[in-house]
Amino acid sequence: MFHADEPIKTSAEDKLGRREFAKYVSDSILAYEDSSCLVLGIIGEWGSGKTSIINMITEHLEESNKTNLKIIKFNPWLFSGQEALLLNFFEELRNNLGNEIKEKLDKYLSKLVPDQIGVQLGLNIKYNIKSSKSSPENLEKIKDDLDKSVENANIKLVIVIDDIDRLTAEEIRQIFQMIKIVDLPNTVYISSFDKKTVVKALEKVQEGDGEEYLEKIIHVPFEIPPLGSKEIREILESELKELFKEDINIEDTLPYLKNMRNVKKYMNLLKFKFNAIGEETNKEDLANITILELFEPKLYKEIYENRESFTSYPSLGTLNPLYEKATKKMKEIYKKADNNAKNILKSLFPLLNNITWPYDELRKEKRICTVENFDTYFKLSINESLNLSSDQIRQLIKATEDSKALKKIISKDNFLYLKFLNIHVDEIPPENIVNVLDTLLDIEFNHPDFYGCCSLSCEIIFKLLRKMETDRRLQVIKKSIRNGQSIYLALYTFATQGEEKLQVLGEKELESLINLLIEKLHRLAQTDLHGLFYPDTFGNIIELWNVIEPYGVDPYIRELMKDDHLLVEFIKRTTPRFNLQDFVRVDKLDKNEREDLIRRLEKLSSQKELANNAKRILEQLKME
Repeated sequence: MFHADEPIKTSAEDKLGRREFAKYVSDSILAYEDSSCLVLGIIGEWGSGKTSIINMITEHLEESNKTNLKIIKFNPWLFSGQEALLLNFFEELRNNLGNEIKEKLDKYLSKLVPDQIGVQLGLNIKYNIKSSKSSPENLEKIKDDLDKSVENANIKLVIVIDDIDRLTAEEIRQIFQMIKIVDLPNTVYISSFDKKTVVKALEKVQEGDGEEYLEKIIHVPFEIPPLGSKEIREILESELKELFKEDINIEDTLPYLKNMRNVKKYMNLLKFKFNAIGEETNKEDLANITILELFEPKLYKEIYENRESFTSYPSLGTLNPLYEKATKKMKEIYKKADNNAKNILKSLFPLLNNITWPYDELRKEKRICTVENFDTYFKLSINESLNLSSDQIRQLIKATEDSKALKKIISKDNFLYLKFLNIHVDEIPPENIVNVLDTLLDIEFNHPDFYGCCSLSCEIIFKLLRKMETDRRLQVIKKSIRNGQSIYLALYTFATQGEEKLQVLGEKELESLINLLIEKLHRLAQTDLHGLFYPDTFGNIIELWNVIEPYGVDPYIRELMKDDHLLVEFIKRTTPRFNLQDFVRVDKLDKNEREDLIRRLEKLSSQKELANNAKRILEQLKME
């Protein structure tokens, strides 16, 4: 439910403790027995709740059940121009009076109002304005007759004129002149306005002191009791808890919210944004960035325009020159902000406090300071190339119940889904851990950042193993490796990770696992040599194989090089750092085998795409 900056209608809606003040004013009006016209002023700044108080005053008056009480409400802000203002006020007044009083009022107005107003009110036909204005009949006598008619009618008029401070300077003066003209007996005017605004306007359109002029019009000024910081805090806390369903820290937002109008404007914008993207954001960050959007628009724009600086993170340490350069603009913007804005910035971007948190935690909490989540706070939609929605994350975690379903989801975008599986690994139910391990060690990644996918998978594997009972870990991971297709990921995970392997598995268990990997490599090489070495991971596989079993790959490479087609693929997949003698016992090649290989390599080196790699292998052969 949005506040359209609307005032409350009844005392039951009052959250500011103003009902007693309103009741005091209404009781004073009811107790006023003098017949003289009385003008009350409900005075307060914009956003202080003047209209809400007037509504509660009229509510109390209506509940008094005084049969002779007649309340006339007039909002001059609804009409544009002085002529429309006068016309509508007099029309409203005439429509609420009995025929006798109305007739005398018309006669009185015919002497005072401009001709064009009289024409529209029908006074020219009734009284012939021109002749009536030149008539010798005394204006004072006409006014006396009108006053006596009102007194004899035994009615009490309460005329409410709200929002006077929203008018132009000329219209403000017109309103007060109108009150002076229609100063009927048994009548109480309730006028509401911001005193500073009205005084300034009066001084602009007439000579003299605006405050003195106002004092002559307003007989009894009622200053609205200002809201204290305690009341503002309580209201804001209540509104935010209703929206977020939890408490958040509001200390940094309070300096911007000094009155209810600002609170309403803030809550309206915050509710709109929360309804659009609330689930995809950190609630406290959303509350804070919304404060800047509303009250510090220039700063808000600067943050958005310097996205890279505000989302930099010291992966290489805060003293790294690249990090210092990246965050330079953020620090410059922070330095020129005022103290209130600085507090908000430090809350949004913890690096300004020289605090570094685990980046995955910041991602998981959907903080604005992360690359993945930054745009969401400004565009009201997630960046689909960097981020997953809360619904997609729930689907990802749900898919861990079934290996096929999980593989299907991860296949959509290997890196993106693995990244969020890693971030939310703690949410994977214990009974689904085996499914996830089976999936990771079976899937073939097709993402451009292949090694990034392997690194993420490795992190997930170790995190999940840590969640299992120690005596189950080896058995479960062995089963996943036996059944899985991704021999490279298994090698990458257990042949390269140092201390973490020993901490998770233990020395004997790791040795057993390495033996399983060696067995599987030999079995694959014997049954599908082409399938093992054809993928782009060929070079990495033989390097890691060599780590756990030096020269274990030797017989298979020698076999592979006997086939012209496989030799071509072998040459294509070698890199500048590839050294044949690291994997093949070149010195064990017999003379015929060596000479045949050299001859074939020399022939292949004439092909442009193979030349460099073939020549490098030739040089390595000839050095022996």
